[in-house]
Amino acid sequence: MTYARLDQIFAEVRKDLVPLIADLRSKGTAPSETWLNGIWAVEQQAALCKEVALALGFDTNIGRLDVSVHPFTGGSHPTDVRMTTRFKEHDLTEGLTGAIHETGHALYEQGRNLDPAWEGLPVGNSLSMGIHESQSLFWERMVSNLGRDLYSS
Repeated sequence: MTYARLDQIFAEVRKDLVPLIADLRSKGTAPSETWLNGIWAVEQQAALCKEVALALGFDTNIGRLDVSVHPFTGGSHPTDVRMTTRFKEHDLTEGLTGAIHETGHALYEQGRNLDPAWEGLPVGNSLSMGIHESQSLFWERMVSNLGRDLYSS
């Protein structure tokens, strides 16, 4: 995947997405974010993050979610995907957006083609870091939109 190709892809997405966001901003009312304020027990955050990851499609039969100093996703194979996030007691979005972002990476890994006929061939591998990151950012920024003010101008 080259920069030029990514630029073409995102130009196509931008063509419809920018007017859609402008339309939402002109008609929508910003949702309340007051529920984000407070002190959130780490154990409750971890349980919430696991529930959200599962709801998005993360398969714990072939993966796991843990805590680390910095969120990341790794593993040795699409059947062994490990992701982590971190938590801050006064910031619910830290752990949650980290978990959603890493779930995007994990879903990309878990969704790779595992047909034995393709084992070891490029079709069974991650396409590029650009595509990999686009999947995680899609879930974090487009689906969850936590901590971002999409509706204000």
